[in-house]
Amino acid sequence: DGCDACPADNPDDSDADGVCDSVDACPGFDDNVDADGDGVADGCDLCDGDDASGDTDGDGICDDIDPTP
Repeated sequence: DGCDACPADNPDDSDADGVCDSVDACPGFDDNVDADGDGVADGCDLCDGDDASGDTDGDGICDDIDPTP
């Protein structure tokens, strides 16, 4: 069912993306959809560029629009 590799104590996949809840990087969204190819699922991707580390200072504002990256 897509969750067989997950721990027996949490085999659920509430968003049906094939990634078990206990290891789901982007709960509520399909982790397999990554339009910009940066390794961050679109549902949780703060930055629309192609770099997963596009928020160098971790303030939630992507470097390309952050006045103080």
